[in-house]
Amino acid sequence: MRARLSILLLLSLALGCTKTSNTSASSSGDAVAAVDTAASALTPDSKAAARATWDAMNAASNAFEPSAYDHYAPKAVLKVKRHAANGNVTERGFAVSMFLPLVDQLMESAKLLNDQATYENVTMEPDGERWKISASRYSTVKCATDPDYYALLGKADDGRWLIDEEFATVMAVSNCAPNPDEARRVLGELKAQLDPQLPLTLDDETRLDTVVVDDLTLVTTATLTNTSSTYGEMDEFLAEMRKVAMKQGCGLPSSKYVLHHGGTVRYVYMTNDDKVALDMALTSKECQ
Repeated sequence: MRARLSILLLLSLALGCTKTSNTSASSSGDAVAAVDTAASALTPDSKAAARATWDAMNAASNAFEPSAYDHYAPKAVLKVKRHAANGNVTERGFAVSMFLPLVDQLMESAKLLNDQATYENVTMEPDGERWKISASRYSTVKCATDPDYYALLGKADDGRWLIDEEFATVMAVSNCAPNPDEARRVLGELKAQLDPQLPLTLDDETRLDTVVVDDLTLVTTATLTNTSSTYGEMDEFLAEMRKVAMKQGCGLPSSKYVLHHGGTVRYVYMTNDDKVALDMALTSKECQ
């Protein structure tokens, strides 16, 4: 059963939008500011160096370059306060390093959604042996402002100033006005990314056959290659598939983006004797 859910995970990556990067050197990595390791930690020069690091990170991030997180310390932490659609507020912390294995795919997904940020009212002040940058952060993908954003930058052993900690507030519900043209654009680009790979064997039991875009609807059709319509545990299997589809389709920021702008994501699974096992469509209404 687990293997047969692979198509949902594939679409999750294709529609994902979390920004991160690898730690390899790159052209924008040259912008990481460095200071004399013998210098005192909090000086006018170190303040300028810390600000240069933060500016370089934002420039790379908004250009969707994987080098963006070359400006983060190896043990950097991202703290997130999430406001759910039902009003619940949760806070979590993540090691930035956990995002690195999928950095290239995730940055491409961010680029697909034009997921960028701008900052206003930027201030800097000492915080122990680190510099704290505070600002109002505006998210283009949610049309929302986070007035409580901050980043803490510390001096690394090699003299560079790197981001140790970053805090941001995330809104589950977008404030952007629905724009069907945005849904069409994203769905069209998604199809263009997947088409050259089809038919695609996802695992030893699942083959993705077609990806079709009909105006505002994305339809994926897959075959369960080892499963016939007489499969004895089909009801249990389909019930589990529906749960996963709802969780991923309604929960991932990028798929929510498509649904918010009027799009529909439809999953069709066929048995190996050419019978429809599952035909499930998700819209923003199903995700409310």
